[in-house]
Amino acid sequence: MTEDAPAPAEFPDNIEELKLVAGSLLAALVFENDSTIGAAIRRQAGLSADKTLVVKLPMSPAGLEIEQSGTIRPVRQYRYASALDLEAYLREDPSLDLRYQGGRQRLRQQVSRILRPFIGISDVPSRAEFEAIFRWAPIIEVAAYSFVARAISYLDRIRQIARQEIDSGSAGEAAQSYYRIVNMMAYFSLISSQPMAGTWLGSMARSFTWTRWTPSFALTRERTVWLAAAGAKTAAAFGPVVIEPYHETLSHAAHAFNIFDALFGLTAIALAHPEVRHEIIEIVASEELALFSKEVIGAEFAAAAFRSSLLALNSQVSGAVTLERLGWSSDGQGDGLASHQAFRLDPCEINSDGVMLGFAALPAVMAHGEPGHFPRSKGRAPRLRLGPKDISAIMMRAWASAGSTPSRTLH
Repeated sequence: MTEDAPAPAEFPDNIEELKLVAGSLLAALVFENDSTIGAAIRRQAGLSADKTLVVKLPMSPAGLEIEQSGTIRPVRQYRYASALDLEAYLREDPSLDLRYQGGRQRLRQQVSRILRPFIGISDVPSRAEFEAIFRWAPIIEVAAYSFVARAISYLDRIRQIARQEIDSGSAGEAAQSYYRIVNMMAYFSLISSQPMAGTWLGSMARSFTWTRWTPSFALTRERTVWLAAAGAKTAAAFGPVVIEPYHETLSHAAHAFNIFDALFGLTAIALAHPEVRHEIIEIVASEELALFSKEVIGAEFAAAAFRSSLLALNSQVSGAVTLERLGWSSDGQGDGLASHQAFRLDPCEINSDGVMLGFAALPAVMAHGEPGHFPRSKGRAPRLRLGPKDISAIMMRAWASAGSTPSRTLH
């Protein structure tokens, strides 16, 4: 964590997953800044001019494609059958290793500058800051999502402390730290949300038994439109492979919010993957009928979630009204999804037309690329900053017993 972001002592200062992210970024920048290193490895490997060199990065399942021109591209593991082991080639050439290590030393501060906006500070990264790290997503996304898993576990441990602060009337150090870490989790989720990430994300999702967890739940449960939008992108990145477990979660959900989350994730997947849209519509319609025979906490709100999901799936939500409510522009310009309102409004809020705000917003969310979640300039980021009163209100509706079901509004 940084000096800007006090956190309970048990949150680790030296997080292994972030070290892996930094290490991969550092390796990529060394090759990008010194093309002679890649050229030397090409010569060692005896590659012809028309062959692309692929080097596997240390401590990472990913690697870099290096062309004869020196152009480099990050690549995921499944994109190539084999790759040259970078460390092995460096061991064979001490002078090359010395040049590589010197490059790492020179570029450490640059990597720190790239990562700093994402680690604990109060302001949201700018779009340019996000793009500076997002362009390397294929080589850092596994470590980035591993950080998300660590953050979920940590938040589960400190939630009670944060709730006690909120219940006592103010968002103290624990509550403010909690919310900053939630934002960090959203940043690194978005870094891991490129469509092509679905291959390894899907494999991960199949590797364990789901209980209350879904790809979107850790972000939707915090009850802001902006965080829910990041959760939608994560669900879409997992893709059609998680339709069945989402369906299973929806079938067994006994609380309106779990139903909201399952429907939200399924709807996001359908909007991002049109080939499964009809399948998901059938699932939602079938489960809506089954709702009447189940006991559900907040059944009225669960019914609103089903209705809202089907309207979004059938392109029947009011886009203009939603954009105005959230302060989003119709042309996709400006600050995109990073509006003052999106950081504060509840995606479960039921508008006067009976549609939940999160579902009404989903078509616009899925139309934006990941950089569109961030403000267009650093100078515009402070207006998104949440004060203690904002954090208290958000956490009260998300976690206080009286705030566990959605609210209605006349807006």
